Amino acid sequence: MSGPNELLVEGSDDLHVIRNLLLVVGHRLEERDHKVIDKQGVENLLDAIPVMLKDVERRVLAVVLDADEDVSARWQAVCARVRRAIPDAVLPLTPDPAGTVVFLPDGRRFGAWLMPDNQLGGMLEDFLKLLVPSTDLLFEHADTFVGGIPVGARLFGAKEAKAKLHAWLAVQADPGRPLGVAVTARVLDPSRPSAAAFVEWLRRAWLAPAEG
Repeated sequence: MSGPNELLVEGSDDLHVIRNLLLVVGHRLEERDHKVIDKQGVENLLDAIPVMLKDVERRVLAVVLDADEDVSARWQAVCARVRRAIPDAVLPLTPDPAGTVVFLPDGRRFGAWLMPDNQLGGMLEDFLKLLVPSTDLLFEHADTFVGGIPVGARLFGAKEAKAKLHAWLAVQADPGRPLGVAVTARVLDPSRPSAAAFVEWLRRAWLAPAEG
């Protein structure tokens, strides 16, 4: 008998955002059926893919990871790990814009979502920026403030999207909410199209019952 459908994520922010996003759209997870695993870093996540796919009792495995600077390079890294365990796996040349879902030769299911949207470079915070309410008047100020910091003074380095989102959260009515809490509090809008697309991929790739 197979275990729960498993979803690997890079870190605790991803875990809480996903759990809370599903909660606000009406899907409460049961650990016996669906398990989210924080791999504490992208390299750990990538290295876990072939190990977990070699277990034929695992019928469903999905992964969410940042595209970072190069979507193509990240996708090739994912494909290489899948083929390390299953050499004859058929994977698309590029990630599906709607989120990739493939069936492996033995009928098992594998899914992948590259943040923010499977097409652009970026990270979780770039995805969450797309959930800023359309009526918001503050994000532009946070964007201008962070974007105007001289390169030599940027302690946040290349994580500009992260700095901008947290700067925006810092000036809300309840400043500094964690990302997952911002979703459940609807400071970030779970009804935005990007959220709907991601939830639909979760349903197809991870939440749907295993076959076989």
